Amino acid sequence: MSWSAEELVLVGMGALFLLIVATSFAPRIELSNLSRVLFAVWAIAFFAVAWFSAGLEVVRYPPFVWILPMVPLTIIGVLVRDAIAWHPGAVPAQPGAPAPGVDADALRRAAFFPPIDDAVTVGEGGDGRVRALAADPEASAQELADIAFTKPQLRATVASNPATPSNVLDWLASQGDPVVHAAIKARVTVSTRS
Repeated sequence: MSWSAEELVLVGMGALFLLIVATSFAPRIELSNLSRVLFAVWAIAFFAVAWFSAGLEVVRYPPFVWILPMVPLTIIGVLVRDAIAWHPGAVPAQPGAPAPGVDADALRRAAFFPPIDDAVTVGEGGDGRVRALAADPEASAQELADIAFTKPQLRATVASNPATPSNVLDWLASQGDPVVHAAIKARVTVSTRS
């Protein structure tokens, strides 16, 4: 049994898929159980094809075998990007004490996925409902968090809203935007005068 370079590429692909499965158990990397199973099946399949073809005398591989490792490498790149993006600054501070009615996981997901609520997803080029909601003192904590995470241009408005929960204000402050800092400072100044 002799191993060609193409078969070693297949073994490497199997190893990369196993690496994806192994790292998916890390707390910052989120994969569903179905994804883990599928990646494990792909790893086993690549190992089996490499082992089987190494036992054959003549095997002709298509040229695209050399670019196949880009698939698991791309998946690993996305997982690494998501793991880096998932840091304590991406989730509002005080994870043990979110504001009443605010789901901490929903706050983290809102940073990456647009909210489902139609009133929040309307663009600023439209009728301005999002801007009005960001300034509305009767807006819910979840609506304000969704706007803060998905509409950077409205973060100062959300920061100046008296209904914005403290954990969202902490997250906004951690973003380093001087306009948002000024809005939070103005809000603190107004509340100390009262």
